[in-house]
Amino acid sequence: MLVLLAGLAFITTCTIGCIGSSETVYVPISPTYGQNTDAIVAEFFASEVAQNMRADAALLLPNYGGINVFSTAQYSKRFITGDIDLGDVFDARIPANMAVFRTFASDTRLINTDPNALNYNRYSAAANRFLSDYGYDAVLFNPDEIHPLFTKTTDTWLYVREIPDGVHYTSIGTRKLYYSARITRRRIEIAGGLKMQAVNGNRSGMMYLPIPGEAYIPYAATVSAEIATSTAGANLNVSAPVTATPAQIALRRQAGIIDSPMSNHRSLRVGGWKDENYAAALLNTGFSFFDSPAQYTWGQTGHYLLPLDTAFWQ
Repeated sequence: MLVLLAGLAFITTCTIGCIGSSETVYVPISPTYGQNTDAIVAEFFASEVAQNMRADAALLLPNYGGINVFSTAQYSKRFITGDIDLGDVFDARIPANMAVFRTFASDTRLINTDPNALNYNRYSAAANRFLSDYGYDAVLFNPDEIHPLFTKTTDTWLYVREIPDGVHYTSIGTRKLYYSARITRRRIEIAGGLKMQAVNGNRSGMMYLPIPGEAYIPYAATVSAEIATSTAGANLNVSAPVTATPAQIALRRQAGIIDSPMSNHRSLRVGGWKDENYAAALLNTGFSFFDSPAQYTWGQTGHYLLPLDTAFWQ
């Protein structure tokens, strides 16, 4: 049986070895970006679960001055915060700036045109080159993935580059895992949530849906002891904020890029939703990242975070 809901496709079927009458297999078609998500919530979330999640989150939002800290809650059950110093910031929320980037991606022929490529991998190679050529340390951008209960298309997400040193890493298969020295004063501030799975697609923003059988753990303020630096010491990747050279600034002027007043911000409080199974390592050792630059919108040699300063959301 094929069911279409607001652009979301899934098939209910059963193959050899199924337990029960059916299992859900998701077709790689994601919803139209920015669509009304009410119908999706009604279809895939038990009504009492959706109500409880929203109510529990609403109780905690005042602690953050109204900043939508649940915007990336699809990424698991611990919200970990810390401080970071930023270098030069590229604001991709500005349409003129995004137009410059897309022209650069086209001119350099770095757009992934594979029809099976996920939307957020399509521009990653171009993004890595762009940030390097123009000397940017971080990017402000609007969401390209959606938690149907919480994410607003006008939210502000932050990507911070981190240059791997090629030495202090742990091999996981073919990938290299690094722990960062850049994010300090880390602590867990919220625990709870509902594990989600992505509906992959190549046409729009990624949508996350509850994993069948997973139970919602109520969101609750859980402020842990603060870890000022790291227990790992010399095993951390050390990377300084990136600041542009005069030549790179000249390139920005020539391209018509609009500067961000958020550049060179010091001790910015940031946060991210992390897997609870790795929370202790992220808290005590440092935020981690893989040396996989060809993945995700702006690459994976860095950190995707929420800036916890209202100035960044304006």
